[in-house]
Amino acid sequence: MALEQFEVTAAAPVLERASLADRVERFDFADRRRGVARWSVLRIGAVVISEIESTGHRICDSAEHGLTLFAPSVGALSITSGRSCLGGGAGEVLGFWTGRRESVVRAAEGGWFRGLGVRVATAPRHSGAPARLGDAAGARALFCFAREAMDAARGARGMFQRPRARAAAEALILDAVDALGEGMADSAVREDAIPSRRIRQAEEFIRANADEPLTVEAIAHAVGVGPRSLQAAFRRTLDTTPRAMLAGVRLQRVHALLADPAAQTTVTEVADACGFAHLGRFARVYRMRFGEAPSQTRRRALGRV
Repeated sequence: MALEQFEVTAAAPVLERASLADRVERFDFADRRRGVARWSVLRIGAVVISEIESTGHRICDSAEHGLTLFAPSVGALSITSGRSCLGGGAGEVLGFWTGRRESVVRAAEGGWFRGLGVRVATAPRHSGAPARLGDAAGARALFCFAREAMDAARGARGMFQRPRARAAAEALILDAVDALGEGMADSAVREDAIPSRRIRQAEEFIRANADEPLTVEAIAHAVGVGPRSLQAAFRRTLDTTPRAMLAGVRLQRVHALLADPAAQTTVTEVADACGFAHLGRFARVYRMRFGEAPSQTRRRALGRV
């Protein structure tokens, strides 16, 4: 899956395509003589990841669907939507829903702004003003994965050479953005209690479909409850989350296959078949869970240790 890359300069200051919106209404450089802006865009199903590098600009755009999260790494960003205005710099994550907005990108002292955005172009469950995300750990994990995805696509490495891996990566990002977006809702949504049988059904659905690129929304839909209610019920009843349970089931399946000397397979094939998108990340969580690398488990099963 190739990156889309494009550039706008002061000599031709027309931005014809939007990476994190549906339409661009206006684009102006802060320095109208020497301005430069570059975009690298990766599309994974309903997910768009966009790296932006700019000498500074102002953009008016609009989005009819979805939620966008943006993390500046150098410089600062301010977003105005309706009567609300929010700014942030390096280390912060800003989120904004649908509608028309004006974003001002300010370069740092070195002359550049750099940042990474993630947009999920699905119908939103909430609408409201731009917000600064409070779940720092969740946001860091999401953007760490987004950067790894961009690096993998830029280097034409394995993550996006495998269709199942692409689907798994999309599902992971959809869940992460959905969870972060819940914290941005204008008002709290009551977490209705759900029957214990629904929780059991969700567990059974996860085990039966763990090899598929599941999202929390898909699991909740399968058992007839809302995603947020299911998340809350898992935390309250099982002290975990649907996504964590899914990862645990997948790891156990991988371990069983790698430990089976009769299985005609490789570590990469097993990870892919069990729903893991990023092999490096998979190897890290496998080692944390089982105390050894996946390749060590496989070698021992084949009598090579």
